[in-house]
Amino acid sequence: MPGVDQVVTVGVGPVPAEQARANLARAGGPVAVVIGDGTKGRPGGAPYDLVHVTAGTRTIALAWLAQSRPGGRIVAPWAPTTPLMTPWWPSPSTTPTAPAGRSRWRRRS
Repeated sequence: MPGVDQVVTVGVGPVPAEQARANLARAGGPVAVVIGDGTKGRPGGAPYDLVHVTAGTRTIALAWLAQSRPGGRIVAPWAPTTPLMTPWWPSPSTTPTAPAGRSRWRRRS
């Protein structure tokens, strides 16, 4: 990862942390993988230029703001509490892993 001094990732448990370690090792560059609560960030390495959240969130954690440098960025997938559409499977035999075309979408009420 050219131009990157350090990458820190916080995994929620040993399995996600190990997967992150393997994926980031393939990208190259200095990577620190720690296990913990991602909403608390990692204060020891702050301030960060970029906080990249990989889990859907409904809020921006105060720790991410506190650990971002002035002018830094926080990138996170937004996960509102009430999505406009949700997947619906018409019977117990159709699951989220069913072939395409067997699920339907409907508006949430």
